[in-house]
Amino acid sequence: MTASVTHIDAGVLTIPPSKELLRIQNLNLTAFPHLQVLYLNGMGLTGTIPQQISRLKNLTVLDLSNNLLHGSIPIQLANLTQLNSLSLFNNSLTGSKNLYLSSNLLSNSLPSTLGQLKNLTTSFHFEHNQITGPIPVEFGNLTSLEELYFSNNLLTGSIPHAFGRLVQLKHLLLDSNMIEGHIPT
Repeated sequence: MTASVTHIDAGVLTIPPSKELLRIQNLNLTAFPHLQVLYLNGMGLTGTIPQQISRLKNLTVLDLSNNLLHGSIPIQLANLTQLNSLSLFNNSLTGSKNLYLSSNLLSNSLPSTLGQLKNLTTSFHFEHNQITGPIPVEFGNLTSLEELYFSNNLLTGSIPHAFGRLVQLKHLLLDSNMIEGHIPT
């Protein structure tokens, strides 16, 4: 029965108040190998994001926002090649300085919420995907950003003027897109 579960939505769950139940490591998520949507927003979950989530190969939506998670974002999340929505905001995540999502099948536009990772990331690698649309203006909030790689996507529009605030930026790769204009200073 559990093998056929494809969606888990915390909006319909009632979890009794127990510190042990709220530790994300205690959730046996790999018991649902066909899981496509994991929505645990606002559950009061504690602990670190378990690396085992990367075994959920069919996952398209992962929302762990508005919890009490800490530690770094596991690099293994880059193995979730079907993922098209990742929401981790409003936690206490630290330590991750790089987000590598290169050479996947990422499509659609970039979520503007990535611009909320102000103190978390120094390197974003999104090259060799199928990302469409403009670069979100909110990326200008990533003032610790040193590397931003968007090569070989389907991005359009111009480079946001907010990029002028990226004073730590050393590497910006935008080739093989349909981006116009100048790099703001």
